[in-house]
Amino acid sequence: MTGSQAPSVWQGTVLVAGRELGELRRNRQVLFQFVVFGTVFPVFLALTLRPTGGAPQNFAFVVIAIAPHLGTLPAILQAFVGERAERTLAPLLATPLANQSIFLGKVLAVYLPALCVGALGLGIFATTVALSPPEQPNLPALPPGVTPESLGFPTVQPGVTAAQLGEAFALSLAVGLAVLVLGIVASTRTNTVKSAQTLAALLGLPIYAGVAFLSFRLTSSPLQVLTGALIAVPVLLLALFAVARKWRREEAILGRAGRARAG
Repeated sequence: MTGSQAPSVWQGTVLVAGRELGELRRNRQVLFQFVVFGTVFPVFLALTLRPTGGAPQNFAFVVIAIAPHLGTLPAILQAFVGERAERTLAPLLATPLANQSIFLGKVLAVYLPALCVGALGLGIFATTVALSPPEQPNLPALPPGVTPESLGFPTVQPGVTAAQLGEAFALSLAVGLAVLVLGIVASTRTNTVKSAQTLAALLGLPIYAGVAFLSFRLTSSPLQVLTGALIAVPVLLLALFAVARKWRREEAILGRAGRARAG
């Protein structure tokens, strides 16, 4: 690449993503959430729920997989409407980067770390469950030589299957993309971070309700949940790429009110 040649879309995307990751590392709120959701929270759920299958374990899977994405919603709003309000987007006008590179770089810098934190949390949860001692049945004191197994009450060894981890990770892919779309929509419809947060909270109600529903559907219809998540991922990706093609940095800097005055 020469000095007069503009970077390609994907080269520009990597450059912008690196810049945004640097900004993300300075966001203590997001970093704290990553540490909690990726390490502390999975261990806490594994030790307190003592999951051996069923709704409690599925609830833990869903929460661990999607909590990092929900926690990055403020970072998504800051990457668009926040920078517009603080006028830190203006220097991007002077760069030779394509609009798609700026948009995709900002999106990837938020999405990929949250996805990695969710995967790390699932791994820590599964490991903690596997290392937990077998769950003993709640029985009164037994005479010497009498074991729960001899009475027909076998101990239960907690465990997590690869299929369960795959389903949870597929949900993480889909919900993370949905949160991205939610944050971008809220950013394009408002001019301040506070109003964007309010709109995102309202628009996010269907996502939160759907997540609660899926945590129970994993017990009875895990294949349906996995299929739905895998269908949602390409649909949401197409929506993001469509927005990226139409996104213009000038409009992002002017904001909604600025575009109205310009018109």
